[in-house]
Amino acid sequence: LYENKEKSIYSAYLAYAYTYQGNFEKAALAINEIDKDSIKEDAKALLVYYIVLLKLAFEEENLEKFSIVYSEFKEIKIDVKEKVDHQVFEIPKYILEERYEEIVELLIELIPQQKKKYVVLELEYYLAIAYMKLGNLKDARAVLEFVSSKKYQIFYVERCLELLKTIPDEN
Repeated sequence: LYENKEKSIYSAYLAYAYTYQGNFEKAALAINEIDKDSIKEDAKALLVYYIVLLKLAFEEENLEKFSIVYSEFKEIKIDVKEKVDHQVFEIPKYILEERYEEIVELLIELIPQQKKKYVVLELEYYLAIAYMKLGNLKDARAVLEFVSSKKYQIFYVERCLELLKTIPDEN
């Protein structure tokens, strides 16, 4: 069981890393290698496991799958040092549900509370999507330029660069 636990923990973190690289196929393969029962006692690995499942469901644009995973995720008790704010994980669900005004309100509150830069960049990406869907291209551009200027080599910076190219230049 210990060997299986170690392999599952490794696979969870590997899948998580793949999501931030934008390699969702490899993330899905890695997450499928996990024996969930073997990581139940490792709070961080379990948290990472659910985050990856949520990211994969979002990338598939599968609201039903996202909702099922999210419901299960909210039910588990994860004891980690940092408080887990479930609202952060709800944002992709709101995008799938096209609740863009709520996304903007929530993210303006949540983004300043985040301690991890890569999480901030991911949330900024979602904020830009919401602004674009609401037709607020000026704010979308500002957010996309902010994220695009960062020197982090993560998927969300690349996505922001791509989105920025779709916004017409201001006169």
